[in-house]
This record gives sequence, C-alpha cells and structure tokens, in this order.
Amino acid sequence: MLVFLSFSLIVQCDKCDPCDGLYLADLAFGIVNIVNPQIALGAELVLKNKIVHLEQDCERQRANESSKKVTAEYRADNDSPWEDAYFTGEGNTTTYEVIVPTKALDEGEEASYQENYKFGTVGQYKFDLEADTYDVVDESNEQNNTADTEPGTVSNKNGSNSLIVVVYDPTNSGKGKRKKGSPVIIEYLGSKEISE
Repeated sequence: MLVFLSFSLIVQCDKCDPCDGLYLADLAFGIVNIVNPQIALGAELVLKNKIVHLEQDCERQRANESSKKVTAEYRADNDSPWEDAYFTGEGNTTTYEVIVPTKALDEGEEASYQENYKFGTVGQYKFDLEADTYDVVDESNEQNNTADTEPGTVSNKNGSNSLIVVVYDPTNSGKGKRKKGSPVIIEYLGSKEISE
C-alpha cells in the first residue's frame, strides 16, 4: 500500500520577504535641526533635516522615492492653546501641510534637506515632521517615521515629535500681532537637498 502525504509550508514573516531573502526598508529621521529657534519677525527660518534608511544585520530592500510631510501649530504664548497654522507657497495657495518629495535610499544611505519659512505673526510655532507620508515604502517599522524633540536637535526616538520656534518682534512695535479670528499663515519658501 502506498500512501502519499502532501503538506504545505506556511511561512509567516512580518519583517522579511521569504521569496528574496531581503528585509523590508526602514526610513527614519536622523536629525532635524532648527538653525535658530528664536527668530525675529520677518526673518527666515532654516529647518535642516536628514532622512536615513536604517541599517540592519541583514540586507534591506531599497526604499523607493517617497515624500515627507511638515505640519505646524501656533499659540500666542505659553498660556494659549495650540491651534493649526497654515502654509502659503507658490501661487499663494493655503494648505495645512507641506509635502516634499524625497529621493530613493539604499540601506545605510541618508539624504539631507533644507526647508525655509517666514513668519508674519509673533508667537510660538510647533513643527511636526513625518517621513514616507503616504506609506509608499513597505517598512519593517512604520512607527519610527516621525521626528522627535531634543533641545535644538531632533532624533528618531519615541516621544514628542515637535520642534518649537519662537517668533518675536525686535522693535516691540506691535507689528506682527495676530488679528482676532484670522488664520496664522507661515510662508513656505521652498525645499532643497543639501550636502553635509
């Protein structure tokens, strides 16, 4: 008597692809730096940031081109609640978020960027940044795509993911005071890749 046994091997793997032996990519913010966290009204804010494709013990897949998102909140002073701030850019369109394209990265590779902003209202601004905004890159860890705060510099740790900038009027003339009920607008001046 012949008995034929058949079985199938079920492979469950949330971090690796058993078909090609490569691990999924993993993007994170390496550094975010506000060149000057206290800025005079009308001066330009330079926000430098670096996205890294984290290394692992095994080879990871290439992270294809994606995008990063920048959002901001505003409050007049420490006693005021945070509220959404808006951006204007080319064509004077107003938006809640700035989406910036990012280049493809191989494992261990990084890309540095610089965004520039200008403020017309005195107060405090809190920036949040997120890599791979639309989840186009399959990642082994989707939870480390935001930038986290440390004084002046931000790294990819769990916790708060905000950068706070204080905009002041050096002349104390009352210029830049918010008009009641009007939205707070940040002028987005553009983004570029930089070498560091």
